[in-house]
Amino acid sequence: MIKVAVLMVTFNGERYIEEQLTSILNQKLDDDIALDIYVRDNASTDNTVAILNKYKKENKIKLKLLENDGPAVSFVSLIRETVGYDYYFLCDQDDYWNEEKVRISLDRMKNNKVPTMFFSNAELVNEKMESMDCTVYKKEPPHDLMTIACSGGILGCTVAFNSELRKYILNIPVKKEKIIMHDYLLALVCAAIDGRIIYYEKPLVKYRQHGNNVVGVSTSVRSKIIARLKNIYKKNDVSISEQTKLVLDSLKDYVSNNNANKLRRIVNYKENSLTRLSLALSSQTKYYSFTGSLSIRLGILMGNI
Repeated sequence: MIKVAVLMVTFNGERYIEEQLTSILNQKLDDDIALDIYVRDNASTDNTVAILNKYKKENKIKLKLLENDGPAVSFVSLIRETVGYDYYFLCDQDDYWNEEKVRISLDRMKNNKVPTMFFSNAELVNEKMESMDCTVYKKEPPHDLMTIACSGGILGCTVAFNSELRKYILNIPVKKEKIIMHDYLLALVCAAIDGRIIYYEKPLVKYRQHGNNVVGVSTSVRSKIIARLKNIYKKNDVSISEQTKLVLDSLKDYVSNNNANKLRRIVNYKENSLTRLSLALSSQTKYYSFTGSLSIRLGILMGNI
């Protein structure tokens, strides 16, 4: 039997949570797949908990009610606490899964004995689940170590990974002030230990865009410009150097010398203007688009990322 855990963090998600849970419960699964849903609610003040308690009473989910630690810490904590599964899926409260998502994800990850992470494209939809006629990715995003360490770039709500990768996450201390975002951290760990990262080009998730998104996708020219300017001028709460140092210090026994040297460039990039310039102009980073590359490189040059 293949055991699958779906991990979801909720906060004031009453508008969309039932649609999302329905899409997970309606997955087309082979007879040898057992799927469990784990939900951590971060002190919702709306009707979210009442809705979740209904599903818990029907034995459809396993629920924890906790203080609001934010999505990054909450997801990493869920990964650490959920024991005994072969595969793990990250799940947002407001999206909608293609009925083949689990089956396709497992099919692409099967037979991988090394730490493996899977992510897919996603279709952008509005609040009413109406298509916006575009996807998150127009081409395969780069997912080499240096690019991931500097910019992330992997859509967390599409991510699945195997138990081999989870073992390494257990080595990472849960420190809010050191983790930018859970999906970012997961991808960085996988790349740092030379795990396998698999991209699937077709959308397996309807990625809902609305005013309450913690992380959304900029679609208009104006919103893209604003997002790029923020990357350049706004100083991040957690820097790439802090998150990279956390991973490097925690996994030093599992990271090759070559990868360790790359990561040290990022850990130490703020030391002076030359180290910032060196990383900003590095040919080892391969960002998704020209405008994205420009904003990230300028943000690094200013020491704000």
